[in-house]
Amino acid sequence: MAELSKDFILSRCVKEVLPRLYQWLRKAAADSHLKDAGSYYRSSAAYLLQIAALASLPSLAVHLRLQDAPLDDAMTAVDAYLSNKQPKTLQTLAVNFFKAILDYSYGAAWWHLRALCANDELLQAPARRLASARGTPYVANDKDIQHNIEAIFDITS
Repeated sequence: MAELSKDFILSRCVKEVLPRLYQWLRKAAADSHLKDAGSYYRSSAAYLLQIAALASLPSLAVHLRLQDAPLDDAMTAVDAYLSNKQPKTLQTLAVNFFKAILDYSYGAAWWHLRALCANDELLQAPARRLASARGTPYVANDKDIQHNIEAIFDITS
């Protein structure tokens, strides 16, 4: 529906549907935290709904042309799934989400991931006329997300 009737659906989704979805994703991330492969949680309806929501969120963001705060809200809802304490399937979907958002809005995703990583690394400017930046999206202070940050940017360690 989002692809066919963008303007009408956009305003309704951004104001009414997406905030509830994001709230549920944040709550569900806490529920799926530390659920290993043998956990009953992996066979629950909530887990299957997490998979469906995380799988569809990248195309939904693109088709609804999310920008600024609504796009940042979507990225914030997915942040918790970058933790290595989440089930591997959900981690992979979170990495795929951020890769899709990098393709859609590189600057917004880069800035969001830079804030998420919260480090003091010095990023050298590519040209001498530009100032270096403090903080990069490539090195996370939270080691639980470092492997998935590297996967988003295809960094091999």
